[in-house]
Amino acid sequence: MIVVIDGLDECGGDEGLVQKLIWLLVHNPPRLPFRFLFTSRPEPHLEQTFDSRSTKSKSYFLALRDFSARDDVCQYLRQHLSEIRERENQLMRDVPRPWPSRNNLEVLVEQSEGLFIYVSTLVKFVADRNGLPQQKLQVVMMAHKGVDPLYDQVLSEARNFENFERVIGAIVYLREPLPVCELGQILRLQSSQIRLALRGCQSIFTIPNIDGESVQPYHASLRDFLTDGNRAKGHFLDPMEHHVFILVDCLKLITTSVENDAASGVHLDYACRNWCYHFSLVLVHQGAISFMESQFGGEMVNLMKKMEKQWLKPPIYRLGDFDGVEAVLKDCDFALARMAVGVIFTDFGGVH
Repeated sequence: MIVVIDGLDECGGDEGLVQKLIWLLVHNPPRLPFRFLFTSRPEPHLEQTFDSRSTKSKSYFLALRDFSARDDVCQYLRQHLSEIRERENQLMRDVPRPWPSRNNLEVLVEQSEGLFIYVSTLVKFVADRNGLPQQKLQVVMMAHKGVDPLYDQVLSEARNFENFERVIGAIVYLREPLPVCELGQILRLQSSQIRLALRGCQSIFTIPNIDGESVQPYHASLRDFLTDGNRAKGHFLDPMEHHVFILVDCLKLITTSVENDAASGVHLDYACRNWCYHFSLVLVHQGAISFMESQFGGEMVNLMKKMEKQWLKPPIYRLGDFDGVEAVLKDCDFALARMAVGVIFTDFGGVH
């Protein structure tokens, strides 16, 4: 029997904890009646773990790039695009069969470079009902190889919706995913506005039917794309800017809740636990304070005065327990360390 542990590279948090888990499972007692199959992208800390002498002797490495997925990709595309053809028969009655043609199918297989994330995104993009399937497929075929041009095509169309960049920036840079309704509370948007902002993104994000679940990228490669300026170009989500936006949203939530004696909620708990986390990541970037002052100078003055007046007692109470307080203290320590190595604050209207 095989126990499959898929996507080790997507385990966030403490890398050391993931490494310990791998070590324990690889060195499990031989009497266990099964073996473990780990799948992952080649992240450095994971490669280091499996390359250690004790672990390497008890494991077998298999690189998927050594195997051709061409036939599987071709079969996947033929099946799913044919299903779209049948479902949209009224819109495609003038499109000759078979669709796609053999030549077109060969082009798509070649462009995929064996990546199933490419073909699954392609199928969702063609099927999303925001245009004619035959036209959307032609657009894809005009792109270059690999998943980046496909992401570029999807995002170029999707960004026309209101609040698009603000919403996906929060999804990418929040410390932990939030349900749609709670994400709306953080961003001061209604759930319907969140869904409208993501209307063009059904092929790259899983968008739940209920507001109590969170939006997630279909694949970790999307987050890599959006946070790499060389790859994403005009779609790049600047971490400094978006951490500033989230920081300001968190501080507004905290001060408003104290003023109005608001009831607790997941969004408010998130703000109290993580405002300093986002602040510490703002400080990593040069020019962050100048950007913050230019964008939110007046608001920051008011927020800081409110925080100074009300102190931090209410948000500290919301941390719940010692572990919550300790986690925030670590973020504060990191922020203070960044200030100690040369971050200079400007004077926000006399409030330091």
